[in-house]
Amino acid sequence: MSRPQRSAARVARGGADAALILLSFCAAYVVRFEWLPAYTRPESLAAHFETNGWLPLLAVPAWWLLLYVQGGYAPLRSALPWTWAGRVFRAGAMVLLLLGAAVFLGKVEDFSRGFFVAFVGLSAASLSLVRAAGRASLPLALGPGDVAERRVLVVGTGEEARLYDLALAAPERGARVVGFLDPSGNVPPAVPAGRVLGTLEDLDGLVEREGVDEVAFAVPFRQLDGIQEHLARCEEVGAEVRVVADFLGLSLSSVHVESVGGLPMLSFVPTPSWRLQFFLKRVLDVVLAATMLAALSPVMLAVAAGVKLTSPGPVLFRQTRCGLRGRPFQFLKFRSMYRDAEARRSALEPRNEQRGPVFKIRDDPRITPFGRFIRRRSLDELPQLVNVLRGEMSLVGPRPPLPHEVDRYERWQRRRLSMRPGLTCIWQVSGRNEVPFERWMEMDLRYIDEWSLWLDVKILLLTVPAVLSARGAS
Repeated sequence: MSRPQRSAARVARGGADAALILLSFCAAYVVRFEWLPAYTRPESLAAHFETNGWLPLLAVPAWWLLLYVQGGYAPLRSALPWTWAGRVFRAGAMVLLLLGAAVFLGKVEDFSRGFFVAFVGLSAASLSLVRAAGRASLPLALGPGDVAERRVLVVGTGEEARLYDLALAAPERGARVVGFLDPSGNVPPAVPAGRVLGTLEDLDGLVEREGVDEVAFAVPFRQLDGIQEHLARCEEVGAEVRVVADFLGLSLSSVHVESVGGLPMLSFVPTPSWRLQFFLKRVLDVVLAATMLAALSPVMLAVAAGVKLTSPGPVLFRQTRCGLRGRPFQFLKFRSMYRDAEARRSALEPRNEQRGPVFKIRDDPRITPFGRFIRRRSLDELPQLVNVLRGEMSLVGPRPPLPHEVDRYERWQRRRLSMRPGLTCIWQVSGRNEVPFERWMEMDLRYIDEWSLWLDVKILLLTVPAVLSARGAS
C-alpha cells in the first residue's frame, strides 16, 4: 500500500471511529436512562444532546490522539486481535482520565456519572471490537498469502540474521523468511546451513525466482561496504530493502532517520523521542496537577496551618534541585524539619542508611513531630504540583536529586537526568526508602527505556495505594 493510500485509510478509520463514538453516546443514553433506574432523566435523546453534546466533541479528538499514540491506526495485520483490544483499552483509560478532569474543572452540573462511565466503556468496547474483528477477518478477506506471507530474503548468516529471523517469526509481523544469503562465503553456526540459499552473487536471481517482497541486510558494519550495487538492483525490481542498524554497538539508543538540508542522517537517541506522546504527557500533567490543586486546596491549607503552628519557620521549604539535563530549579515542599536541619546534616552523615550519594536515615532527629505525620502520608510533597504546572517537574519521572548528589554520580547514572523529574516513579511504588540506591537508579533507567503514556498512567494508579499504605515512607 502506497503512502497516499495509507493516509486515506487512516482518515477513513478516523471517520468510522467518530461515528462509533457518537453511536456509543446514544447507546449510553439508552443504557443509563432507559434500562437502568434514574432519579432524573432528560426528556429525550435530542434534549440530552443539547445539554451534553460537548462531551462527544471533546471525546472524538481525545480518542483520535490517544489511539494514534497507542498504535490504534497501524495496519490491521501488524497485531493480533487481542493486541488490538489492549491498545484500545489503554487509550480508553487515558480518555477517561482526561474527560473526567474536564468535567471536574468545568464544574459541570446535573451530570450523570453512570452515563459518563457507560459512554467511555461502550466507546472502548466498540472501537476494540471493530479492530479485533477486522484483524481476525483479514485471512478471509484477502487470503493467507496476502496477510501472512510477506516474503523476506535475509543477506547475512550471523547473529544479526538469526535475531531478525526470530523477530519475523511472530504471527503479527505478517512475514516469512524464505532463506539466507552468505555474504562472506563461510556459514557460521548462527543460521542452519539448510536455509542458506547461496551467496550475495545469487541475490538477483533469488529475488525474481522466490517473489521476494523485502531484502534485509543483517550483517556487521564491516560487511556493508560495496552493497550499493545490490541496493540499486533491488530498487530496480521493486523489492523493499532494510538494513539492520545495530552496527555501532549502541544498545540503549533508538535509531531515527531524518533529513537535514536534504542530507539523510541517522540519529541515535538514548531517550524516548515521541514528540506527540511527550506533548500529551505535558497536557496530562497540567490537567491533573490543576485538578489536584483545586481538589486538595483545603488539605493544603490545613497542612500549611499545621506547619506554622507546630514549629517556627516558613511554611514552604525551598531547595535547589537538578531537573532535566541537570538544570537547577527551586523545589517546593511543606517544611517537615526544624529550621537548622541543613546545618545538622554533616553531624548525621555517619548514620546514613543508603549507599551512594543520597542521604536517608530512619527516625531523623531533624524532623518535627508534625513533619513526621505529613511525611508518612506524603502530604509534604503537595506543593510540587506547582513545580509541575511551571514545567520544572512532571507527575511521573525520576525524583529530582540534589546538585552535590549529581556530582557524585557514576557516568551511567547521569542518564536519569535525561527525563523531566517527577512526583512519583517506579521507586515510589516499590518501597521507596526500603530500596537500595543502586536498585533505585536501575528502576529510574528502566522507566526511561520503557517509557510510554500508559506506563505513566499505571504508575499514577499504583501510587495511590503506595501513599495510603505509607510503605517505605519516613
